[in-house]
Amino acid sequence: MNSQTEENYLKALFILADENGKIGVNDLSKFLGIKMPTVNSMMKKLAEKKLVRYVTYKPVTLTEVGKKEAALIVRKHRLTEMYL
Repeated sequence: MNSQTEENYLKALFILADENGKIGVNDLSKFLGIKMPTVNSMMKKLAEKKLVRYVTYKPVTLTEVGKKEAALIVRKHRLTEMYL
């Protein structure tokens, strides 16, 4: 089970992924309005859970498991918005 914060990061990564699936940490930081050290820390945490591939100073990519998790989160949020 992912925390709400982890879900927010996964959703943002899913939205920002380009054709190669690569997301710059700086772009993620700007998108979320969160400072770089905090984003880097969360990327390490998500990498430990095998949800992203993260190497310092390199773009982040969602793993297959991460893509599935992120897609479910986005779907859940869209369904919730429909009923509000």
